[in-house]
Amino acid sequence: MGKTLSVKQDSVARLEQDLSNCRVELAETEKRINDITQSEIKNDLLSKEVQQLLKQLDEIKQGKKLTTDTTGDHAMKEEKDTRIQTLEKTVERQRDELKKEREENRMEKGRRIKTEAIKDSYNNVEQEKAKFINELERHKEALKRLSGEVEKVKDVGNLPEGANAVQLLSGSNVDDLAAPYVSAVESF
Repeated sequence: MGKTLSVKQDSVARLEQDLSNCRVELAETEKRINDITQSEIKNDLLSKEVQQLLKQLDEIKQGKKLTTDTTGDHAMKEEKDTRIQTLEKTVERQRDELKKEREENRMEKGRRIKTEAIKDSYNNVEQEKAKFINELERHKEALKRLSGEVEKVKDVGNLPEGANAVQLLSGSNVDDLAAPYVSAVESF
């Protein structure tokens, strides 16, 4: 009976540790989700800026005169082209990071589901433990009452020499009597 309780306590301790680890992982996941959200916002802003620059570039090309560009217009166009290329590279890098973060989120969701399953298992073990302890206490009380009753009605002539009813109901005898009960509680 003590061994079973020890095993259950070890199981509860492991589940508590798993729950603690899962909470840490959940906090890390929430931080990653916030980072991803910020990256998405930044990506959207950069995309809008690229679109505006492309629109400006198209407007410049359409409004361009047949004459050759002046040096200032040419320099401005090169600067805009360079900026557009830089922004396009940034957007591409952001997209790659976003894909990676989405994959991490998918994996994190799987971990979260496992965490919830562990938490449910932990709660079930806690409920089982409480039931077991309550039943064990009731059993102990019943043994005490039985021992008291046996003391009242014992017949000294029917007991083995040097033994009394309390000795018969204590120690390994109690464990032997309680074993079927413990087995029933465990299978419950």
